[in-house]
Amino acid sequence: NTTARALRNAFLLSDSAAIKTELSRIQDATLVVKAKLDSLEETIKSEEGKKHVAAVMEARNAYVPVREKTIELAKSGKRDEALALLMGDQRKLYNDYLEKVTDLIDFQTELANKDGEDAAAMAGKTRTMLMVLAGSALGLGLLLAFIITTSITGPMRKVIEAAEKISRGEIDVDV
Repeated sequence: NTTARALRNAFLLSDSAAIKTELSRIQDATLVVKAKLDSLEETIKSEEGKKHVAAVMEARNAYVPVREKTIELAKSGKRDEALALLMGDQRKLYNDYLEKVTDLIDFQTELANKDGEDAAAMAGKTRTMLMVLAGSALGLGLLLAFIITTSITGPMRKVIEAAEKISRGEIDVDV
């Protein structure tokens, strides 16, 4: 979009320094876009994603030479020819390029949304698993507390019963 606006500005301006600034914006943006597309080519692994990137690259490879020809015509003083190319073939190629970029963005957005949904589902399963584990740990803790308590109180109860029997005069008590 930066290149389209800069090219439009170059046609609208009459000051040669301002035109030169706009044309340099195009060159700068071209380098940035190329670097980002190269990065995308390296990072996208799915076949469908690679097809989308290839479609963007193909559309860009068709658009950029026509844009450069438009710029050269404008620089050489052939403003009418440049304007005709800009409003004709270049506009169509730019729209095709933009459509392919939009398709890639939609594809990437769809993947990101799916990943988000998968992460939310996994978080729900993890929460459920943690609740089950916490409940199991609580149940196991209560069972262990009961076993330990009865292992301590059981013998004490026998000693108390024996002491009560002895206090009543029964001396043949087993302890």
